[in-house]
Amino acid sequence: MNEITKITAERISDYMTEAVNTDSIAVAEMFHNAARGVRTLWFELVTKIDIDIHKKNRYASYDLRRKIEMQHEEFQKMTEREQVPLLKSPE
Repeated sequence: MNEITKITAERISDYMTEAVNTDSIAVAEMFHNAARGVRTLWFELVTKIDIDIHKKNRYASYDLRRKIEMQHEEFQKMTEREQVPLLKSPE
């Protein structure tokens, strides 16, 4: 799971950097959506891993679940729309 999380963090960072650095709203939207898609896929994969672990051993530690929740919150912050200047809501 650590490798999946590492690759996910790299992809989110890359896509959000592209979204921030472009001068096109459409391109910013595309890269922001790609970052959110990577985050969603990561969550689906690690949740499945966690469920499978608990199916095999219902007494398994809940540490993994806590780590998933904490990492998910971090990835949500990384992919906030407001971080992309062209996609910020008008004030």
